[in-house]
Amino acid sequence: MDLNNVPDGWWIYITPLAKLNPEEWILGVLKKGKKSWITEFTCGGFSTPEEAFKIGLNFIKEQI
Repeated sequence: MDLNNVPDGWWIYITPLAKLNPEEWILGVLKKGKKSWITEFTCGGFSTPEEAFKIGLNFIKEQI
């Protein structure tokens, strides 16, 4: 995961779901608004944080 690939004005948030077995990760993609960050996309069910990051980055690229 290279955070330098995330364009300015966008934020990718990845966190583990509150269970360990099976381990699962959730993704949030936020865009900087005029006064606050706006959630543009959320998704769960990822096996690894890298998998979530890839989907988040692809979502941003589609929006630009």
